[in-house]
Amino acid sequence: MAAASNPVRIAGTLFVAILVLIAALVFAGIYFALPSDHVAALLSIGVVSLVFALVAYLARSVTRNPATPRALAWGFAGLGFAVLFGTILVAGFSVTTEIIALILVLLALAVMVAGVWWMGRSQSADAPRMEARRDWDSRPPQSALSYSTAQGTPGVSPPTSAAPGGERR
Repeated sequence: MAAASNPVRIAGTLFVAILVLIAALVFAGIYFALPSDHVAALLSIGVVSLVFALVAYLARSVTRNPATPRALAWGFAGLGFAVLFGTILVAGFSVTTEIIALILVLLALAVMVAGVWWMGRSQSADAPRMEARRDWDSRPPQSALSYSTAQGTPGVSPPTSAAPGGERR
């Protein structure tokens, strides 16, 4: 029961270091596994980089400081989109293939931008809730068995019940 109320949190810097090391090894592995086809290797690295961006973004919930994995997610997303756009534009694909690939990458970018906008809006709405949570966490815990807890908050009258017609009793 105690584990559910106190989830395990890891240091953001440690998580970033581990994920960057894993990403570097995966990127090098992809690049050296496809030595004759650099275009396929770069496209694969771009897609895998976007997957790492998603992993880093989701890791915000398991780190003590969510700012570090968020910055890493932005870095991986920037790397992924830059590699994808650059590879598509320089690789020498046919015009039709290039246009289709650019449309797909632009759609992925639009989805990411919409998600960032949506999350930014919800984070600003969560600011008052987080302030109340910090205030609550700074107070010492009360015992449910103490008399003052059972009597309610001093100076606050209990809520009045409303009658079915909407009138207060």
